[in-house]
Amino acid sequence: MTEGFFPLTIKKLVRETADATTFYFDIPAELKDTFVYSAGQYLTFEVEIEGEKVRRSYSLCTYAGVDSEPAVTVKKVDMGKMSAYMNSVLKEGDVMLVMPPMGKFTLVPEASRTQHYVLFGGGSGITPLLGITKAVLVAEPNSQVTLVYANRNLDSVIFKQALLDMEKTHEGRFKVHHNYDSAPITYFGLKGMLSSDKVQSIVKSKIGGPFDTYQYYICGPGPMMEVIKDGLKGLGVNSDRVHTEYFSAPTSKNSADEKPQQETDFAGVSQITLTVYGRTHTITCDQNTTVLNAAMKQGIDPPYSCTVGVCTTCRAKVTVGKLHMLEREGLSDAEISEGYVLTCQSVPRSAQITLKYE
Repeated sequence: MTEGFFPLTIKKLVRETADATTFYFDIPAELKDTFVYSAGQYLTFEVEIEGEKVRRSYSLCTYAGVDSEPAVTVKKVDMGKMSAYMNSVLKEGDVMLVMPPMGKFTLVPEASRTQHYVLFGGGSGITPLLGITKAVLVAEPNSQVTLVYANRNLDSVIFKQALLDMEKTHEGRFKVHHNYDSAPITYFGLKGMLSSDKVQSIVKSKIGGPFDTYQYYICGPGPMMEVIKDGLKGLGVNSDRVHTEYFSAPTSKNSADEKPQQETDFAGVSQITLTVYGRTHTITCDQNTTVLNAAMKQGIDPPYSCTVGVCTTCRAKVTVGKLHMLEREGLSDAEISEGYVLTCQSVPRSAQITLKYE
């Protein structure tokens, strides 16, 4: 069994739509502490498909204060090996290899807090937002949630009935505004693709101000998320109030260092000392190879999942030397200043580097 992964049994399957399934997992007593999670975090899975080891991360749609078992919802996507496998092959009672919960797109509720949360979800981006919504409604009695949920059409809505039930149960504190790319002429709600102007119009007309006092959570397709961020920026919302979770690389590159600097003694090959799962290894890595790829080629299997710089599973802290990140969307400015990097995106810029996976 791959280090860092644990076998979990699928306790229940729920077909949400024609191409989306929710998987509930039984957590044995000895792993209860290992799989404690916050609303909005994700699980990383590993399976072997046609002889190839495949890893993918999927957001938890549950909240431990309400749901007895953690669950993820997986939507089948074109060319998606893992999503197709999970939707078509797996059944109740099957065992999957799973890493403990990770992720920073979280909300830890406080009973004394009074806050209006505005959530934007697109397609399967609803998954972490559902857990976050549950956390607020159950554990922050003075707070409220407004969800703007974009989908292709009425049939593609994940958690349709659950959202309707939550609106009824928490009337006055939870409101959903559905937006469909295409909808019947009899539908009088929001229609058409989202744009920056439309986002601003929705916030102004459906929610109202003061816009800069809300906390915004966004998850969905990359282009949609960029449009929403632009719209909120146009409303004067500070970036520290906007929380994002990308399922794929964003459309606009977010390099940590547009002009990478390197140490004067760096000749193009680095010796890297890395600590992973409590063990220390030494590898070599050239200036065009990421730390993660170099480690794997030399027989080390560090934690990783997306490999495009958004999930942060491969995050490590550098204590000696310099690395250049090609993409850093998953890290905050504060984390970067503390020395954290995403090893799937980091290439060496000094002869000696020391880092530790945390």
